[in-house]
Amino acid sequence: MKFVSDLNETFNDVLVIIPCYRASETISMVVSDLLSVGFRKIIVVDDCCPEGSARVLSADNIRLMTTPVNSGVGAAFTLGTCGTVDPDYKDIRYFAKIDADRQHRACDLAAMVHYIRQHDLLDLVKGNRYLLGSTALNQPLIRRLGNISLTLFFKLASGYWHIGDPVNGLFVIKRNVFDFMKGGMLESRYLFESSILVRGSNLDLAIADHPCLISYQGEKSSLNVKKEIFAFAGYYFSHIYRRIVREYFFPNFEPASISLVAFLLFPVGLGMGLYHWTSGVISGVPTEFGIIAIILATTFTGLLSGLFFFLLDRLKRIGSVNGLDQYLRNYQSWR
Repeated sequence: MKFVSDLNETFNDVLVIIPCYRASETISMVVSDLLSVGFRKIIVVDDCCPEGSARVLSADNIRLMTTPVNSGVGAAFTLGTCGTVDPDYKDIRYFAKIDADRQHRACDLAAMVHYIRQHDLLDLVKGNRYLLGSTALNQPLIRRLGNISLTLFFKLASGYWHIGDPVNGLFVIKRNVFDFMKGGMLESRYLFESSILVRGSNLDLAIADHPCLISYQGEKSSLNVKKEIFAFAGYYFSHIYRRIVREYFFPNFEPASISLVAFLLFPVGLGMGLYHWTSGVISGVPTEFGIIAIILATTFTGLLSGLFFFLLDRLKRIGSVNGLDQYLRNYQSWR
């Protein structure tokens, strides 16, 4: 692991935060992995775990924090970032998150830190288990299908078409960026990682994916799909609407919005076609050629307009790499 050992000296300005809940069997190994690759500043946040997962830890480099009530991974991570008031953490420039169930690899996190340091304009680097043709080991089918659906809705809600795997819990973010964006806009539970990216879209963060390997060991997820599916759907659909309005209608009016409005012709054309086809079957009278032509023109105009809009939406953020961090630096200098 020569690559990782070369990075050890850079980890003094990285604070790794591990939200911990029902992970008493794995948390010690996660911490051990982090220490073995050179991370020395680690906060484990026990999210009011009934098992008292963090009690098994005793390493000198570990600081333990506990939430008063079970608040979710997002709230636990945010509490961990408040630990920087400690003088030992005054030089922290990056917050990193890794899950407590040992699905992630510490060496991948080390590589991500190296990557964000090499590309200073980046605000956030997150893991993507599907990059470079890889796939999560032993991933259940239901999780694969869920990730596919969530990724599509996330891209529509954020406009980050180049980003995938939005629920991946492995990421590195600049401290000043997270301090600026945290608050009521970030979700506290399972939507936490997605909400960081959607909030990042509002702030035009410079975000990049980084390959990582995730291995499932047969653990049972605490995510109740039936209970959370409506929360996920409501969150994504509301932010799809908000982004479209914000980026294409108000306060900025973009020409691409004309294509989006014209896209409404597609369902209108389909509806007209279905109506006249049904009427023809019932009455036995064929639909007039002129009406068929109008239906086809309406349907294809709407379809092509929609495809054109999505093409423009994909191109919208290409080349936008200024990032919030650069703005915050400039703002401080202006003051």
